[in-house]
Amino acid sequence: MKKTMRAAIGLAVSTAMAFGMAPSAHAFTALSSNIFAPPPRNTENANGDVSQVELEVFALVNQHRIAHGVAPLAMNESLNSGSKSWSYTMSRTGNFVHSSGGNYAENIYWASNIRPASLIFESWKNSPGHNRNMLDTRYSQIGVGVVYDSSGQTWATTQFYF
Repeated sequence: MKKTMRAAIGLAVSTAMAFGMAPSAHAFTALSSNIFAPPPRNTENANGDVSQVELEVFALVNQHRIAHGVAPLAMNESLNSGSKSWSYTMSRTGNFVHSSGGNYAENIYWASNIRPASLIFESWKNSPGHNRNMLDTRYSQIGVGVVYDSSGQTWATTQFYF
C-alpha cells in the first residue's frame, strides 16, 4: 500500500511538473531514483543527535551556496531537531509529505535504500524547487535530519529559516 501511494504521489508530482503546475518552492517534492549506492559511513542518528551524514548534507549545502555567491547557513539546533523529528515521522508512518505549519522552507527526500549525503544533496540540487530553497538569500539558518529505517529506506528533511 505504501509503495502504491508513493507511486501515485510521484505520478501526480511528475504530471504537475510537466504541465507547469508544480507546487511552490516551499511545498515542492521530488522523488529520488532507486539506484543502488554504497551505504553512508555513519547511520547512527538516534535521539536527535547530528550524525556524520547530516553534517555532510550541511557542508554540501553550504559549499553549493558559496559556489553561487550566497552566504553560508548557520546550523540551528531547533531546526535540526524539527528536521530529524519529521524524517522520523515520515519513516514511521511511511508518508512522504511535507510537515505542516512553521514559517520555514523545507526539502524532503525518500529512497527505498540507504543513500549517502552526496546523493541526497544531488537530488535536491537537481530539483528546481529544492535548489531554489538551498540558494535562497533570505535564509540564514538550516536544520538537517536524516533517518535510515529498519527496512533500509532513507528519509531526509532540511528546514531553512530566516
